[in-house]
Amino acid sequence: MRIHKNISILTVGLFTVLTSTAQNYKFDFRQEKSTKEGYIKVTPTDLFSESKGYGYDLQPVSTSSDTAPFFFSVQIPDGNYRITVLLGSGKKRGETTIRGESRRLFFENIKSEKGEMIPCIFTINKRNTRISDTEQVRIKPREKRKLNWDDKLTLEFNGDAPVCQSISIEPADPSVITVFLCGNSTVVDQDNEPWASWGQMIPHFFGTDVCIA
Repeated sequence: MRIHKNISILTVGLFTVLTSTAQNYKFDFRQEKSTKEGYIKVTPTDLFSESKGYGYDLQPVSTSSDTAPFFFSVQIPDGNYRITVLLGSGKKRGETTIRGESRRLFFENIKSEKGEMIPCIFTINKRNTRISDTEQVRIKPREKRKLNWDDKLTLEFNGDAPVCQSISIEPADPSVITVFLCGNSTVVDQDNEPWASWGQMIPHFFGTDVCIA
């Protein structure tokens, strides 16, 4: 990652975002036949569709590889969300990196031993182009397919051996501070490897009381 020294165009705003219309979601990714109480069972055949509102997304899920990355999307209203991911597996060791939306980094290279479960908690901002019934963000044609501007919250699980037991999604506490970043390519969420910006990396360095938008 190359960090440019000229960041004078950065504008930071501190706001509180309310997500009163948002819902809670809990997904169980374990391979056991049973389902955790209060959770929705997710199997490799659960691909995302608008009618279902959740599922594996963007690429086929590998059932034969222990190292293949995967994406999981959920249709939710705009706002800030508190995400709890339980990493680990009862059958193998894992090493997992968690990104959100267009490759915003939250946890990197989290190692788990066989049978070890590690909770990873973070806040993420989800948005689309709609501001109100009469206003919307103007985006370029090439931006229309970007994960930052759709109606889904998308989480990416990458790393040498990504593992996930469960995902819990709930509205963030209204006291969470939202930091809005404005700038050029040094801030923007780059979509393709190996490109990256410091704006994509900075969520990794904040706790759950701050959300980067």
